Amino acid sequence: MTWATLLSEQVWNIVLVGGILSSVFAAAAGFIKRNATDPMRELLDHLRAITERARTTTDPADVDVLRQELSTIAVKIAMLGYERHSGYEQFAPLQLAFENTRDAVEALRAKADLSPAAAYYGARTGTA
Repeated sequence: MTWATLLSEQVWNIVLVGGILSSVFAAAAGFIKRNATDPMRELLDHLRAITERARTTTDPADVDVLRQELSTIAVKIAMLGYERHSGYEQFAPLQLAFENTRDAVEALRAKADLSPAAAYYGARTGTA
């Protein structure tokens, strides 16, 4: 057995062990990344909840609360886009959901403005 043979075997051992370790690290990183929460998914879920509340509520006072939540989400969307350096294509689903939610909140506002309670309140305060 020569020194060249021993060195060759050690090199192959290092390559084999290095390959195994890199595979284990890649699998662990993939598992951790898969279990991480996606902020975009959270924003979509929050937008869906606001849309459902806007469609089902009958209280005109909810309009201001929903509008404030919607503007908070708009800021979060802008921050997420800036942090990710994202383009329009990546945010198209989020923009569509945001516009849908905004329309639902505006429909609730229009319905609240036409409600008898809003008319009574406006007549009493002089804002009608």
